Amino acid sequence: MNFRLPKKRLPKKIIFIAIILISIILFIGYDQNGLKEREIINKGKYMSESLVSDKKYDEAKKVVKTSFESIPEKKYNKVYNEVWDMLKTISYVPDGTKIVIDSLEKMRTSDVKLSDECRFSIEKRLASVYIMDNNYSRAVDLTVKSIKLAEKLGDNYEKARLDVDLASILLKVGGYETAEKLIKDSFKIDVDEDEKNGMVRLYALINLAEIYVELGEYDKAIETCSNVKDYKKFVNIDDYNDFEIMASIMQANAYVGKNDISKAKTLLERANYLIKYDKSVHILDKDMYYYMAMGNLEYKSKNYDSAIDNYKKSLEISTKRKLTQEKIKTLNEILNIYEKQGNVNSVNKYQKILINEYKENKSIRDSEISFYIIDKVSRESEFFEKNKKEIKSYKILFSVILIITLGSTFLYTRLKYFKAQNLHDGLTNVYNRKSFDIMYNKYKEKDDNFALVMIDIDNFKLINDNYGHKFGDVVIKGIVNTICVMLEQEDKVFRYGGEEFSVLIRDKSGEEVFDIIDNIRNAIANKKWSEEVTVTISAGISHISDSKNILEEADKNLYKAKQLGRNKVVYK
Repeated sequence: MNFRLPKKRLPKKIIFIAIILISIILFIGYDQNGLKEREIINKGKYMSESLVSDKKYDEAKKVVKTSFESIPEKKYNKVYNEVWDMLKTISYVPDGTKIVIDSLEKMRTSDVKLSDECRFSIEKRLASVYIMDNNYSRAVDLTVKSIKLAEKLGDNYEKARLDVDLASILLKVGGYETAEKLIKDSFKIDVDEDEKNGMVRLYALINLAEIYVELGEYDKAIETCSNVKDYKKFVNIDDYNDFEIMASIMQANAYVGKNDISKAKTLLERANYLIKYDKSVHILDKDMYYYMAMGNLEYKSKNYDSAIDNYKKSLEISTKRKLTQEKIKTLNEILNIYEKQGNVNSVNKYQKILINEYKENKSIRDSEISFYIIDKVSRESEFFEKNKKEIKSYKILFSVILIITLGSTFLYTRLKYFKAQNLHDGLTNVYNRKSFDIMYNKYKEKDDNFALVMIDIDNFKLINDNYGHKFGDVVIKGIVNTICVMLEQEDKVFRYGGEEFSVLIRDKSGEEVFDIIDNIRNAIANKKWSEEVTVTISAGISHISDSKNILEEADKNLYKAKQLGRNKVVYK
């Protein structure tokens, strides 16, 4: 016989109350964890991805905006990662960055107390979007704040990565020396996990190599890229291939600078092979860098039509992805070739495009402001030194940025001062006197084989007096443009003073340099201007093989050229 307990039925009233209580508990848990909001955001993300794929950009932006606005502020701490995944679906569509920035700024400035993890995630991502929007001063602000939060959270990986991020911003605006120091400091930060350590070191090496290429320190660039292979064993092979592609491209640019076309070509063939089978998106713009490097190679090989084809591919990508600095750089390369070929129609076309690009973007002003910030902090606050003054330095940086953000009118009146802190001349966009001092001393320290040319516009005061300063500026820009077009890509041009310029030319004899500069002198003497006037230049050349006091010698030769009646080039 089996023994059974008697069945007892619970009263219906108790069952009903229990069901209600369980439902309330489940709903509270559902609501507190942001599950409802996550569902809304995920639906918005998938709808936006589909609409973007169909090129229905306005509808995609509307979906994202509506989905975001439906999220209560009190849930930001729960759903910030999902919000970012949705927002980034429209980051590359026309005017998409505005919605992304507005949304992230709303989260960042919310009355709700955000967790450190949430604030860190928002600010580092917002910085990346400001870079896309060419607002480098804001990007610097948020990156520095993110670095401080990474330190507070004890996340060495993010701290090291953000140091390199900050360096990459400075690289865009010409702050090469500070960028180099930041990257080298990032190597001193211990990152425990092998894969994370490998990724951040690879990221640092590629940015460091790019700095050396921009500075013309090609051997250092090649050596830096050769260290990439040391981290292969620590990272996923697809991610590693991304970095190998970039290392090959950077090395190729360095070998182009060294006139070793054969090695550059081999490296770019390797990069192209890897790109075809690339499965990683860790570095988004490697295709653009590849076409830019191919353009440089073909230009150096004097295959101008092929160079233009590659530059145009790079231009198409930089335009589509709104990479303004890269777009401007590529436009200048295309323009230089058309001017060299004497293709007047194409010159006019691309000059208009370039002028419009400068007009439509704030990047030039932001570049000057960003460099001012970093330069000021580096000099006065020792921001990047690992010592007790670090927190104070952050506060100083924030104060400077706050002044810049609130005082744009004041900044405009002080623009000439800021330009003095930059590495480029504001009128001509070539290097300035500060840059000359840096590069000239580096050339001498390395015992480079180089020549120095000092150039002066003849009777420039009379031009200003007779035709006005506006036309004087036209003359300065026109002469600089002619000089740049007729020099090799790796030659460095500087605005040394008002109407005085200097040129550093490597790996050519004094006689070869004389021929180049005399051709430039002749081209300028025959150049047509809007005013009926003939403009000439005088130039003095000195070669390191002839004199250790190369600057003094070049100045003496310039003086001799003036004494001989102007419109002359003097060497020896």
